[in-house]
Amino acid sequence: MKRSAAYLLSMVIFFVSASASADAPPTDAAISQWVNTAIKLDPRMGTGDITASTTNGVVTLFGNADNLVERHFAALEAKKIKGVRAIINRIQLNRIRRPDTDIANLVRDRILTSGTLTAGQIGVAVHGGEVMLTGKAQSNAQKQAAGVLAGEVSGVVAVNNQIMVDDPSTRPDAQILKDVQTNLRLDVYLAEEPIQASVKNGVVTLEGFVSSPYLIERARADVYIIRNVVDLRNQLQVDWEKKYTGREHEITPPDFELVRAIEDVLLLDQRMLLSDHITVQARQGHVTLQGTVPNYRQHDLAGRDAGQVVGVAWVTNSIQVTAAPRPDPAISHDIWANLQNDRILHGDAIKVQVLAGKVQLQGSVPSYFDKAQAEADAARVPGILAIDNALVVHPQIAIDDQALKEHILARIAGNWAISPVLKNITVTLEDGRAVLKGQVRTWQQRREAGRMAILTRGVLAIDNRLTVQGVNYHWDNWYDEKANALYYNPNGERDRDLNPAADRWE
Repeated sequence: MKRSAAYLLSMVIFFVSASASADAPPTDAAISQWVNTAIKLDPRMGTGDITASTTNGVVTLFGNADNLVERHFAALEAKKIKGVRAIINRIQLNRIRRPDTDIANLVRDRILTSGTLTAGQIGVAVHGGEVMLTGKAQSNAQKQAAGVLAGEVSGVVAVNNQIMVDDPSTRPDAQILKDVQTNLRLDVYLAEEPIQASVKNGVVTLEGFVSSPYLIERARADVYIIRNVVDLRNQLQVDWEKKYTGREHEITPPDFELVRAIEDVLLLDQRMLLSDHITVQARQGHVTLQGTVPNYRQHDLAGRDAGQVVGVAWVTNSIQVTAAPRPDPAISHDIWANLQNDRILHGDAIKVQVLAGKVQLQGSVPSYFDKAQAEADAARVPGILAIDNALVVHPQIAIDDQALKEHILARIAGNWAISPVLKNITVTLEDGRAVLKGQVRTWQQRREAGRMAILTRGVLAIDNRLTVQGVNYHWDNWYDEKANALYYNPNGERDRDLNPAADRWE
């Protein structure tokens, strides 16, 4: 994680440089520069040395990463750069030497302490740091969750996920197709993208053109959370030149349609249990969730699902958790084990306190990603009623406010979704806290701008005051600077769409 301030300053680019005109695809040199900047400034990247080269819009990533997650994130951020058509990932892993038996036990422990998996049905074998998962899962979502848990363990160099999905229910292809189309249509990132879907024997095929490789990944995630999907043939292609800016205006459905859309998305997500116990209210794009769910992970998923529906301006998550009681020492032990076994957390010293099922995380971490990742590790443990994330961010490198401003603007300039409105965004910094102001076209752009700011190395917090064109939102009435939240936001609520850990593998 350690890099000199001078090194980071050297990565700042002048975003009015090598890219051709605003309407033409960027040059390969500009794409490489944007990708390299995004990776070097991202606090999720560890001690590896990753670089990019570009040929005809195809980016090849070279170098080394400390773990599978860093390798994944490097590719994910590269896919968000404007002009990128495809990614070739040749990043190698710096293997942590440890016995295969230890790795296998750690993977089993993470699966056992996860409230989202049926642990007894999953087998784990390790050879040379490569993990093979076998057995059965009730859904594709559970299968992928097991792969995520394994990939986060220190010493793992690859995950071969051979888990079979054993869903006793069956549905006709027509119903699966309808659900896939609904998820794609309601995704704030994919609304109005020309995607054609078809289904045969449970196998979904996606065809068409999208404006970014990142959208191909989002479409994949939208399909795999649909029940009874057997497999996906993702044949989407990137046509940046014809559709590089996405839609021009926010889609603002009436409140009753927004409520129905969120209810549909919650119902279609096979990760959600008892979604019919959640009630949804909407007023001018402000969504309130109420009701009960059986665990904290479900609480988190519901808020994230709602926040990514097109037309949603804000989500207030008032869902209550009614988890089956567990002894506090058992909850504390499982959280501590998850934190200790997580290779992504960069040697962070985190303390866990549990009282009557309510968890508080204490200590300091080097970035907001580590803070969010620690909460994600805790949220998977069964028996938790609430989490108070009191971790304090102390970056390992102090970077002055002017340099941080230039870093954030450099990242925004290279992002496919928000670069078209860069001129409308102002960024100010005070003691490491970034304030974003201005007007953007869509909530997709607002979210991405917030992500770029909080995922810039050295930023302590963000206050995202960006407004969306055509949305009547009384931001000043909601603003609470003293709110103790994961990120500063106008209403003091945590913006789950800005959570750096939220889209780690989805």
